[in-house]
Amino acid sequence: MKKAIPYILGLGAAFLAYKYFWKAKAAATLNIKLRTIKLQPIKNAAVVLEIINPTPASINFDSITADVLINDFALSTLNYQVQTTIPANSSVNVNLGIKINPLDGLSFIANLFKNRGKLNDIKITGTVSGEGITSSINIQQPLKF
Repeated sequence: MKKAIPYILGLGAAFLAYKYFWKAKAAATLNIKLRTIKLQPIKNAAVVLEIINPTPASINFDSITADVLINDFALSTLNYQVQTTIPANSSVNVNLGIKINPLDGLSFIANLFKNRGKLNDIKITGTVSGEGITSSINIQQPLKF
């Protein structure tokens, strides 16, 4: 029996290493896309991100923190603190509520007048974290209305 213990421990370590490998690969290959921006009603304004897991292992994340910039002006910080599981080879949509400080809102409107009302692009930068793994968010695309 004493001779079997190292083999059992070795198999357990190999299993954990295999599982961690797929979790790390999933975090490194997460694909994050901007699905839509909800503006109505304004008190429920949100950015909807789709997080795609292209690996054969599910992954759990427990937080998303990101900044929303429009025309390079910091409009809002998004903070999502909910345990969520992305199944293997699947995706989830996450609604991130937009909270705008009134002073920042006034600064944004002043900046908008300065740019003659042009809304060129939106940038969302931040991180998705969970299971001790962090994946970055870096989205930039033109605003279309």
